[in-house]
Amino acid sequence: MRTAMGTVEAWLTRILQDEAVGWTFGVFLTVRISLSALAIVVITLRPLAEGGHERYMMGLGLNPVSSRAEQLLLEVWQRWDVIHYQRIAAQGYTDLESSVFPPLFPALTRVLAPALGGNHLLAALVFCNLSYLAALVIFYKLIQLDYEQDVARRATLYLSIFPTAFFFLVPYSESLFFLLVMLFFYTMRHRRWVAASVVAGLASFTRLQGLVLVVPLGYEWLRHVDFDPRRARRLALLILPVVLPPVAFLWSRHLAGYPSLGSVLATYWHTTVGAPWQNFVNLTGLLVAHKASANDLLDIVITIPFLLLTLASMLKARVSYALYTAVTLLTLTSMVYSDTPLMNLPRHWLLLFPTFIFMGVLGKRSYVHRCIVYSSAPLLLLLTGMFVQWLWVA
Repeated sequence: MRTAMGTVEAWLTRILQDEAVGWTFGVFLTVRISLSALAIVVITLRPLAEGGHERYMMGLGLNPVSSRAEQLLLEVWQRWDVIHYQRIAAQGYTDLESSVFPPLFPALTRVLAPALGGNHLLAALVFCNLSYLAALVIFYKLIQLDYEQDVARRATLYLSIFPTAFFFLVPYSESLFFLLVMLFFYTMRHRRWVAASVVAGLASFTRLQGLVLVVPLGYEWLRHVDFDPRRARRLALLILPVVLPPVAFLWSRHLAGYPSLGSVLATYWHTTVGAPWQNFVNLTGLLVAHKASANDLLDIVITIPFLLLTLASMLKARVSYALYTAVTLLTLTSMVYSDTPLMNLPRHWLLLFPTFIFMGVLGKRSYVHRCIVYSSAPLLLLLTGMFVQWLWVA
């Protein structure tokens, strides 16, 4: 018994002394506490309509929170897609609108909930926060494969204070997906091909966007075998675990009698597939006609600088990172939103990790570092407050 305890103690000591763990945990905890405190202040100073949220939850078959503490710590994050994930975790797929969400994140929430008194909202919050903390550690270690410690520190900081970074800390699938993307690249960089393939499959079972990982996986494998066509045939076996989960999800929707994914996205989410430049054309039209909303202007402030940094980062990044960035950009910008042209893009920029690495390199110059921090942090606080108030954010 003493030997086992000593082994565990030594293991914990090594973890706590790890620079990646120490730095990322400090960043995570600072942001987590700050945003929770902000949410409490916002909802206290500007409370929602009396009983409105509770009636809405009950109408959806979800139990409302039962105490003031739960309201301040849990309910303040129960907004927008959080409710869809919570319903899937608690009830399964019961409506068309929620049928577009792949099952891994709500399934894991459902598994964890019994250990937390059956509270699916708490389970989802705990799971996404632990996922993000783990993702930050792996992101730090991934950066260290190519750069010095200071770059890893700055990149993880810039990611954590990006204006939409609070989505990593609320029950959306962003944190789990980002964790799986980091695990994929980390295992692939260490040439653990089967592990990378399986992790990519889990990512595509979290968000269909995970299918883009086929491209960097294919490139790195072909590079590994010196582009030998005889050995390249094995690539199909690596790609199969990535493709099967989303195919299974789409097939299960079909068997359940749901309309096509495109039909549901168009009807309930006002989203269609179009040219990558269509959202920007639509936005230009709104600006020229003086019909752009405050949300449109916020999206512009976040998107344009980040997009320029992303394009610049592709010239400096490792080829597989650049391929991931290019295909992800193409995928994201091909989703055309009829109401607000750049509607979800500022949130999805979080997944373009090579851009944050590039920012970490640029941040070596103190004035660049200050520019990033002083522009990102206030926007993070603003958008978090808006989210808590049930205002649409990214």
